[in-house]
Parts: sequence; C-alpha cells; structure tokens
Amino acid sequence: MKTTMLTRVLVLAGVATLANVHGEATGRADDLLVAKDGGPPERHAVAASGDFALDLYGQLAKENDGKNLFFSPYSMASALAMTAEGARGETAAEMGKVLRFPEAARRIGDDPQLLPWNTSLIHTGMAKLNERFQSKADTPYEISVANALYGEKTYPFSPDYVATIGKFYGTGAVVPVDFKNLPEPSRLLINAWAEEKTRGRIKDLVPPGAVTPDTRIALLNAIYFKGDWAVPFDAELTKDEEFHAAGGAKVRVPMMHNATLSGGKYAAFKADGTPFQTPAMISGNEAPAALYPGKGGFQVAELPYKGQDLSMVLVVPQDADGLAAVEKQLTPASLGAWLGALAARDVDVSLPKFRIETDYRMNDPLEALGMRLAFDDRQANFDGLVAAGSADFCISNVFHKAFVEVTEKGTEAAAATAVLVGMTSVSVPRFWPFTPAPSPPPSVPTGRSCSRSAT
Repeated sequence: MKTTMLTRVLVLAGVATLANVHGEATGRADDLLVAKDGGPPERHAVAASGDFALDLYGQLAKENDGKNLFFSPYSMASALAMTAEGARGETAAEMGKVLRFPEAARRIGDDPQLLPWNTSLIHTGMAKLNERFQSKADTPYEISVANALYGEKTYPFSPDYVATIGKFYGTGAVVPVDFKNLPEPSRLLINAWAEEKTRGRIKDLVPPGAVTPDTRIALLNAIYFKGDWAVPFDAELTKDEEFHAAGGAKVRVPMMHNATLSGGKYAAFKADGTPFQTPAMISGNEAPAALYPGKGGFQVAELPYKGQDLSMVLVVPQDADGLAAVEKQLTPASLGAWLGALAARDVDVSLPKFRIETDYRMNDPLEALGMRLAFDDRQANFDGLVAAGSADFCISNVFHKAFVEVTEKGTEAAAATAVLVGMTSVSVPRFWPFTPAPSPPPSVPTGRSCSRSAT
C-alpha cells in the first residue's frame, strides 16, 4: 500500500480510523480508539458516536474543502451529550437527532414532548466507554478522557442535573467561577484545565472575548492518546518524496516506509465498494491490474499500536483525485463492511510523517446538521439546567481544538471541546401611559439575544 498523500483522520468510538489518499493532498484527520461492544447501552453509545462522527465529518469536509481536517467527534459528542441533558422540548429533540441518539432512547408515555429522550441510556453507554478510554499503569499506551462543568457561582443550577452529569461523566460538582465579574480570568481557568488534561497539546481552547458576563455554564471534554506502533517504521528509511496537494500542487514531504509490516490487516475494494480479490501470494511478477483495484477503487489497511488494543485504519483511493468518490460511500454501514473485510497479512506501507493542529468554532456545522434551536436566542429551551422555573439560556459557542502527530515511532493525539451556555438578554416592552393601546412603539426591541462573542 503506497500512500503519497494524507487526507483525513477520523476518531470514532469503537474504531480507530485514519483516512489517507494516494496522490492528492488534503490532509484531514482525527485519530482513535477501539472498543469491543458490551451491553446495549455501550453498543448504543458506540453507534450514536460513530454515526454522529460521519455526519460531522461530511459537513466539515464540505466547509473545509482543500484543507487539512482533524477533529474528535467523540470529544464533541461527550460535551454535547452533557449539554443535551439540560435541554427540553424541541431543543432536546433536535440535539438528540443530531447526536444520533437511537430509537431505543426515545421516550413514550408521559411528557415525551418535554423529555423526548431517555438520556440515561446514552449516558450509561458513554460512562462505560469513558472507563475503557482510561489506560492502566501496565498498558503500553496512554489514553485518557476527562470532563468538567464550570458554572457561574451565583447561579442556582439544578442539583439533579449536576448529579447526573457527575455520575456518568465524572465531572464531580460544579466548579464555581465568577463569569459575571471576572469573565477573562474564568476563561483562563477553563483553558488551563484543557491544557492540563491534554498534556499541553491543546492551548487557548476558548478564545478571548468568548466568555462574557452573560456566560453561565461551560461544559468541557478533553481526550488524549499516545501510543507506539506495534511494528515501528525505520527512521533511516524515511526520505523526502513527492506529495500531491489539492489543486495539483506538488510538495516534498518526509515519507515513512515499512516494506513488510507484519501484524497488520488489509483489504481492497472496487469503485462500487465491493471487495477486490487481492492474491493471497504475490511473486512480484504480476501486473498491477492483478494486485490493485482499478479506477475508482481503494485500499484499506489497519496498523495496530503496541498492545493490539488500538489501531489506525488507512483508507487509500487508487486515483489521485479519488478521495471525494470514496467519501460519498462513507457511511456507518459501509465503514463497518470495509473493516469486517480486513484480513491479516503483511503490508507494504508508505505513510507521510505529519503533524496537524486545527481550531474550529462548531456553531455553523452543528446548525447545518439540524441543531438550530439550541443556538436560537428566542426559542432555545434549557430549563433542565436550573433548579426551578425557566432558564433564558442558549448555547453561545461550541469550540473544538485538536492535535495529531504521526512519526516512525507512533502517534500522539489530543482534542478538547467547550460548550458555552449564556443568558439571553430580554428587552421588556415599555407601556406608554399617554396612548390608549398598551403596545410599544415599533422602534422598541421586544426580542432576546444570546451573548455570542465570536472570533
């Protein structure tokens, strides 16, 4: 498998997937983890996270055409699932749909409109995954997931909400901060937490100006991974080779080589996604047409990390411009079929040595996927966050940063997500005593606006 260009890396709960392309050059990425299915809650959480990952991948790829893409949908799903626990009504319904909550989590009976999802099913599954994503002292790799809840110290948050998030996501009690009077120091505290949990790889998660006196809560997730290849690349074989960038540009990049990677898995597929029968034994005299799928086809290889628990999966289109065609076929079902077709065999791998850092404001991508009401300052419903009454809240910003570095030795990756929830500002209509009708003049605002300082 000769890969002359990196394209996307995708982190799924349950599968570690890196997508690569042969000869074209949009680096896209996000690295991941392998989990075996447990009981139904865990299976539901894995399926929901995987489906959401591919939906978000498609949207970000569309919005970042020709650019490197790297993100952790698992981090995003965790932070948003914690936020969704406080949502109600249509706001909750939309969030659950975008996060791909399963039909099994739909509520029936009393109050299905106010509480459309049995979120405990998702939370239970996420809790089990979070347990899996905590390496032990004797594991040959490091992996960890952390969550936190920072809240305005004067605000009466719902004890039930805080207890639920603490139970399933390990946040503990609300970390009290003074958003009202000290928004900037509060922002720095949040960023310090993310930096610590990602071993210094994610800095300045929340940009200046994003935390305001109207901010009431920040829901945070951080994920970190560092592992060595089960079979490392020989650094002496790494050499600069041609790399085809988007738009036809060609650059020189350090290319790693392993001619007989043992312990990996491999499969090839035709343009329609059906398996291509690669010969079991290769003498070296066969024509390329007998060894590799034709135009529109692609190859898939799995590279395990030391310990064999986690792996990276490379998806490599045969054509230099074949990435888009493969992406169109990328669904949870197709990805599962491709991974299921992998067979153990030695693989000849050439892989770019690379490092990618990305920074996203996720408001628009999430709205495009259908999560609109949560950002709507007039219609958002987050009443589940408060102890009593209604909460004039909406999501002001969702920030996500990610880091990945792939070398001859292995992979280091980190990501963090911050969901900021703020007060809406209510303009109360004035009543004019000198007019018979108690209605405000047209120039008086009657709407609400969420505090959304964006960068």
